Amino acid sequence: MPDELDPLLLRRFAQSRAPLADARFVAQVEARLPAYSLRDRLLTALLAALQAGLTGVFTGIAAPLRLRNAGIVALAALGFAVWSIVQSSL
Repeated sequence: MPDELDPLLLRRFAQSRAPLADARFVAQVEARLPAYSLRDRLLTALLAALQAGLTGVFTGIAAPLRLRNAGIVALAALGFAVWSIVQSSL
């Protein structure tokens, strides 16, 4: 492949660097988008975070209870929690 520049390729590259959308097109797209207020978006984000947190907690509680030795695991976790509270207060 030769090292010289192809003028047609350079012209196509220059055309591809041109802006793609004009202001009227952008205005039409924005007009079709639903308008959400900041309060709506914040509420949606908070509810999604709450749902994700509760799902994680309930999954974390329910998953060990399906195990055969769930009681032993729960007692060991309780013992570790009490031990760490006692150790942190010393």
